[in-house]
Amino acid sequence: MKKKFVWLMLSWLIVAALVLASCGEVVPGEQEEEEEEEEPVAGEPQYGGTLIVIGANYEPPSPAFTDVQYGSLYWLENIQERPVAGDVETYGPKPRGNGEWEFCALMYQPDQYLTGTFLEDWEISNDKMVWHVRPGVMWAPTEDQMERGVMDEPREVTASDIVYDIIEFLTSPWKGRFEGFIDLSDPASVVYATDRYTLVVEFEAYNPMIPYYIMYEDRALYAPPETVEAGADKWSNQIGTGPFMFEEYVVGSHMSFTRNPNYWGKTTINGEEYQLPFVDRVIRPIIPDLTTEMAALQTGKLDIQRKVLPEYWGVLDSQAPEMGKKAYASGYSTRIYLRCDEPPFDNVKVRRACAIGTDLMKFKRLLEFEETPLFFYPVPPGDPSYIPLEEMPADIQVLFEYNPDLAKQMLAEAGYEEGFKTTFTFPSETVQWGDMAAMLKDQWAKIGIEVELNPQPQVIYKDMGFPIPEVQYHGVYSDEGGNANPTGAIDTYMRKTGLFNRSMYRNENLDEIMSKLDVELDPEKRTEMIHEILLDSIPDVDQIQLVYHQDRAYWWPWVKNYYGEYSLQDDGSFAALFKFIWIDQTLKAEMGYK
Repeated sequence: MKKKFVWLMLSWLIVAALVLASCGEVVPGEQEEEEEEEEPVAGEPQYGGTLIVIGANYEPPSPAFTDVQYGSLYWLENIQERPVAGDVETYGPKPRGNGEWEFCALMYQPDQYLTGTFLEDWEISNDKMVWHVRPGVMWAPTEDQMERGVMDEPREVTASDIVYDIIEFLTSPWKGRFEGFIDLSDPASVVYATDRYTLVVEFEAYNPMIPYYIMYEDRALYAPPETVEAGADKWSNQIGTGPFMFEEYVVGSHMSFTRNPNYWGKTTINGEEYQLPFVDRVIRPIIPDLTTEMAALQTGKLDIQRKVLPEYWGVLDSQAPEMGKKAYASGYSTRIYLRCDEPPFDNVKVRRACAIGTDLMKFKRLLEFEETPLFFYPVPPGDPSYIPLEEMPADIQVLFEYNPDLAKQMLAEAGYEEGFKTTFTFPSETVQWGDMAAMLKDQWAKIGIEVELNPQPQVIYKDMGFPIPEVQYHGVYSDEGGNANPTGAIDTYMRKTGLFNRSMYRNENLDEIMSKLDVELDPEKRTEMIHEILLDSIPDVDQIQLVYHQDRAYWWPWVKNYYGEYSLQDDGSFAALFKFIWIDQTLKAEMGYK
C-alpha cells in the first residue's frame, strides 16, 4: 500500500508541476413557416496557452516502426498525421459542423465523412488506390533537429516520401495484414509515385480494410525518410506534418509538443479564416494510476478527458458541475469467446444454451451500463447496418432472454444432461473481470456447467488468445474492445481467417458473403450483405455479448471548440482534434486556475 501511495503522490505532483511550468435551440417562426434552427455560435478564437491532456499510464516505448510498439502510436500522433481524417468541420457536432455525425465511433469513420489531411484527394477502385498529395504541406523539423542535421530545413512533402513510408509499412513486422491483398514480394513495383504529388498503391485483391489500414488506422502515421536515416527509435528524431512538433520527453513525467509554425491547416469560424493550431503547447502527462488521473481532471489539472468510466461520473458531476460533458457509446464492449473447434462448444446447441443461461442484465448492472442495448455485435447501434433486437427473428431474440430452465433442457438435448466442466481464462489484474468471472461461474452452475476460473497475468493472457490460429486457451476466453466498423468486426473477429477470430469460428456462408463484400463498393448492397451475415451467424453464438459500454467525455469551460468528439480516425487518435481547440485563458484565470 505504501508503494502505491508513493506512486499516487508522485503522479499528482507531476501533473501539478506541469500546470505551473451548447447546443442550438429551436426558434418558432410564423404560423405558416417551418420551424427554423438558430445556429449556435462558436465564440471568438484565441491563440496561445497550453492544452494538457492525459498521455497514457505507461512510458512511451520505441517509436521505430520496425520495433512494433503499439503503445508508441498514441504519442507519435501528436507529431505525425494520418492521410485522412473525419471531416468534423463539415459533418461534426454543431456549431463546428452540421451535426450529421458525432465522431464517437470506435475504430471507424464512414467513408462519406472523411477528408484529406496531407492528402488533397484520393480515388479507390477494386484494383488500386491513387493518392494526390496536397501541394505546400511541409515536413516540420524542430530547431534542435535542424541543428543536429536530422533535416536541414522544412521541406515540402512529396509523393515519393509517402511511397517510402508505405513500403516501410509493407516490409515491417506489421506486414501480415496485407498478405493476399498487396504483393509483398516486390513492394516497390506496386507502390510508386507517378509525379511529384501523385502515388499509386496497386491491389493484388481488394479488401475494404486495406484503405483503412493505410489511411486512418492507428499505425497509419507518416514520417519522412530523414527520420529513419537519423534513427527512428529516438523520440528526438521524430518529424511529421502535424500541427505540433516534438519538444521533450521527461521519463516518469510527460511528453510535450510545441506549435508547428509551418502547419498547412486552416479553419473557418464565424465566417473568418484562422491558421491552425490555436494553442502554443500540448502536454501529455504520464499518470500510472486511474484514480490520480481522475483527481487531476476533477481539480482542473487536466483540461479534458474523452473517456471517463461510469464509476467517476457521480464524483465529477457533483464536485465539478461546471464541466462540459457528453455521453456516447463508441462501440467498445465486453464479450466472451466460446472455442467452437473443441468439445463441448463445437456443438452449436451447447453454445445457444450457454447464451440463454447467461443473465445479461446482471452483467450490465455490474458494469453500470443498464441503459445500453442487449444486442450490439458485430454491428453497433447507430450504424446504418444495425438491426434492433426486437426486429430480429424469434430464434435470435430468445438467445438474449435469460431462461436457466430452458438452457438446462437444451443442454440435455445436446447430450449433456449431467452438464460438463470448462475453463474461463481472463486477465488477473482487472478487478471487474474477477467479479464477472465469479458471476458467470455462479450462473452457469445453475444449468449444470462447472466453470474453473483461470486468471492469468496480462502478458500470458494475451498470448493465450493470439495469434490466430494458434490460440492456447480452452473453453471460454474474455475480451474487451471491439470495432464500430461492421465490415472490420466481421472480417477480424468472425471470418475464418480473421486476425482475432479467437472463437475459431467457422461459417462457410459468412466467408462466401465476405468474399463478395470485399469487392463491393456500393454502400446499400454492402448493408444488405451485412444483414444476411447477421441473420445467419448470430444464432451460432460464437461469442456471448455481455455488455455494451457507454463512456463520457468531460472538459472544462475554458476548453473551446471541442464538443465531445471521441476520434476523427481510429480508436487511439484523439490528437487529431487538438488543432481545433483553443484555451480561453481569461476565463480559466477568472475561475481560479492558472
